[in-house]
Amino acid sequence: GSVTCLVIIVLEVIVSLFMNGFIVLVIFCNWLKGEITASVNKILVALSISNMCFAAMSLISVLVTVFWRQIQQTDYTNFAFLWVTMLCLTSCSWLTACLCFFFFIKIVNFSSGWLAGLKTRIDSSVHWLILVAEVVVFCSVFIQVLIHVVSLELERIKSVNSSFDASQKASLSYLNSHVDFMANCVSLLIIFGTTLSTICFLKLHSHRMKRKLGTSSTAPLKTHRRPVIMMISFLLFYAVYYVELFSLSFVHFSRFSIEFWLLLISMFSFTPCQSIILIWFSPKLREAFKTFLYSFIYRNTKYEDSL
Repeated sequence: GSVTCLVIIVLEVIVSLFMNGFIVLVIFCNWLKGEITASVNKILVALSISNMCFAAMSLISVLVTVFWRQIQQTDYTNFAFLWVTMLCLTSCSWLTACLCFFFFIKIVNFSSGWLAGLKTRIDSSVHWLILVAEVVVFCSVFIQVLIHVVSLELERIKSVNSSFDASQKASLSYLNSHVDFMANCVSLLIIFGTTLSTICFLKLHSHRMKRKLGTSSTAPLKTHRRPVIMMISFLLFYAVYYVELFSLSFVHFSRFSIEFWLLLISMFSFTPCQSIILIWFSPKLREAFKTFLYSFIYRNTKYEDSL
């Protein structure tokens, strides 16, 4: 059972690396050809790279846990794996929040304010969105590392001084978990807020068109249907993933039990599912993937006919 589950997890990671790598490769090849690519592709490339890093690091952590437990014996190496994995996950969530915010700015009309000004220059500001997201990610993770180092130092002091107050270390551990929670919670709130605001705007716009013209106009809903469905899908996937992550952290599962492995399999499906969503709801990526599949099937069929 454990071997089968581990094989499934490895296959999920392979699919994730392939799908996300495909996104990066297609956009990069279009750029080399001199084609004018959409500004949103910068976010797609950054998100796909983060997805690949997160999938690979998660797999390494599982393999180390299963086969090389001695590597995780020290506090520093154990935290290093956790730190890099959370860095990749937080980067994924914040870049997804950037993508949802981009679509929100593009779709919703603003009469005045800084959002109205941002709407006119959102295409040229995409790289700043990515930079701000990554700065937030690195700052939050740096704070966690700093807290952990201080916590280990307090543990060392406690081993030397028996009268040391252990409540300080407990407070630091509590603070560390809250920093991690807040960093990911804020990005999830951005995804939720932008998705809900976009849906409400489209519904209100359709209602206003119905009052003015006397008929219900679904044109704006059809035009922006793909990005909105993508945003809703991201929101649902991240909500489910964080519930599973907290379940793995706070609910006691016996190591390598069937429940433990099923939860891991579900969690590892996160990055391949996100890459499938990105490809499916991007017309150019979807067309490129269809072309790749057709050429792959055609070559295999031609090769079999020649045997």
